[in-house]
Amino acid sequence: MRSKVLNFVSVIVITTFLCQPAFAYPDTLRPKPKQELSDDAKPKELIRKMQGAGHKWSLGVNSSTQSTTFTLRDAVTGEILLQHREKYNDPHYARFGAPEGFLTDVHARDPKSYRVKAIMLAVAFYRGMAMVRQKVEANGWLMSNIKAISGAGQQHGIVLLNKKAREILASLDPNLSLEELEKRLEEIFADPEATIWMNKTDGTEKGAARITQFYGGPLETKEATGSEAELRFSGPAILERYDGYQQATATTWGEVDTILDIAAFIQALCRGDARTPWGWTDASGTNLMDIRTHQWREGIDELAPGLTGKLTALAPPATVVGKISPYLTKFGLSSDTDVATFDGDNPSGAIGQRTALEPDTCSVSLGTSDVLTAAGIKKGDLKKVLRRPTRIHSNVFVLPTGKYMEIACVQNGSLALQSIRDRCIPNEEAAAIFAKRHGRQPDMNANEDKDKIDVIKWEIFEKLISECPPGNNGAMMIPMNTQEEVVRIPFDPNNPIAFTANLTDLSPQNRAQVLRAAVEGRILFLRWLADQMGLKVTRINLTGGASVSKTIQHMVADIFDANVYMLKEDREPVSGGSAINAWKGHYDSTHKRKLSWNKAIGDFAAIDEEKTIHPDRTPNGRVQIYKALRIPYADMIEHARATVPAARPGGETAAPQEAGTLGQI
Repeated sequence: MRSKVLNFVSVIVITTFLCQPAFAYPDTLRPKPKQELSDDAKPKELIRKMQGAGHKWSLGVNSSTQSTTFTLRDAVTGEILLQHREKYNDPHYARFGAPEGFLTDVHARDPKSYRVKAIMLAVAFYRGMAMVRQKVEANGWLMSNIKAISGAGQQHGIVLLNKKAREILASLDPNLSLEELEKRLEEIFADPEATIWMNKTDGTEKGAARITQFYGGPLETKEATGSEAELRFSGPAILERYDGYQQATATTWGEVDTILDIAAFIQALCRGDARTPWGWTDASGTNLMDIRTHQWREGIDELAPGLTGKLTALAPPATVVGKISPYLTKFGLSSDTDVATFDGDNPSGAIGQRTALEPDTCSVSLGTSDVLTAAGIKKGDLKKVLRRPTRIHSNVFVLPTGKYMEIACVQNGSLALQSIRDRCIPNEEAAAIFAKRHGRQPDMNANEDKDKIDVIKWEIFEKLISECPPGNNGAMMIPMNTQEEVVRIPFDPNNPIAFTANLTDLSPQNRAQVLRAAVEGRILFLRWLADQMGLKVTRINLTGGASVSKTIQHMVADIFDANVYMLKEDREPVSGGSAINAWKGHYDSTHKRKLSWNKAIGDFAAIDEEKTIHPDRTPNGRVQIYKALRIPYADMIEHARATVPAARPGGETAAPQEAGTLGQI
């Protein structure tokens, strides 16, 4: 049965959110700095800059965990004109107290709580628009060439608006400065704090239990919504707020007029419409939308009074939902610019990487979280996927193409690896190298110096893991810095390196082997997930921050036994996918015949053929070495799962399951 399902899917590992500075994509401006033009080439360059030259551009926005990214694309030529990123660890955003993308003080009080000031997301969007305009005009171009805007947001986050938001967003004066705008927008929130995707508190656990009870059980919940009740999903986060507002808080449930996910919130800013619709793709990550009909499930007002009315309508992907807000004309945009449905970042990334259209392609991206995805599932095969026996916690989301993707999200991604790196490589060691390079000691209060120290530590990390042989002489680890949910594995902050095999020496003298075990363990974990889902990987597009590591590139190729391809460096798949969605929505609204997804994407997901990595399939080569580790690594996971009972969100306790049965995470 599984092999038949595989005919309709491709495999992706997508980073839901950006990773740490050492692994971040650089800001990329296209075209490259001008070179001296020949006389024959000059007219073409002049025409390119002429007003009214018929350019058709689209802008994609990605409001993610640690930054807001913009991609400007020429819809006709497919050229990436520029990319810009607003990073939340920039000094401009220090006043919001979320340098890593979540409120540090809130997280310190409750390590399970992940929130952000909603106003920061708005400021990043508007400030980013100003920077995009600055870069566009510096090249002699016109913002009015942008015909459509779409975007994506970190899936599962929620923003709560009050009744005043309707009037305020609809009547923003373009003459307001960004500082005046920020003060005005502070009035629109029923709760100033937005929940983000990493949130998994006691309150969301109670919310997940109520949702499970509402549908009649975990399997019934997945059958109805595409996922078992997820602590990190929007539905449990909404119920956490509802339950909390019944206590003595500054906000009451009655003050909440509109509930938007983060993507829809940025869409509301674009539109000037607080009641802008959610997209199907993001709503499929709520436990509240029917995965088949793409409508809010009937009866969800039983979970919280008036919930349906607080949620807005649902809209299909790549569909024009209106024109831009008058305020956005401040940035040189035409008032006739279309706004197309905003999506979740995972589905948008599947478009930006083209994997939604290529069933033989697997894409791996390693970031704050790692996500294993099977894309391109047809509606007729949905039942097989939802009912397929599996031992992991997976989710089914709607793709912009109308098909489906199944994902298994690993929370212990780059941050877990970084935490182990920091235990093994002290700041003092990196500071000594910094001093030799720059002739001074680093200022650890300066972001630029901190970023350089971080880069140096990754350089040391790369050198150390290269000292150990592939397979690490059998030493393995499950790298963690938080409880894992894709398969329930507990985390003890007092014993962060708890699950190992053939690795007893954790001393500084053995740090190379410890680090090698951590990074190999990260890739082996993903391979284990692929095996649990019954997926066969034949080709991998490698993206995400850690893809810059040559050692990790070869690990991925050898552990998955597949060719690894690198996307061109100027391709940020999520905001790029949004730019593609924007153009398709605009084109379809102005033409009788719709634009095919194949033509809409074009060569955006261009492969850098020179960087192809081939697995080592020689006798006794690396593929064989890692193949021998897969069974003992699976045994280590079983041991980790058995350390505590795995409690379902519905409340009952599930013991570890035999292979091939429906296990609990």
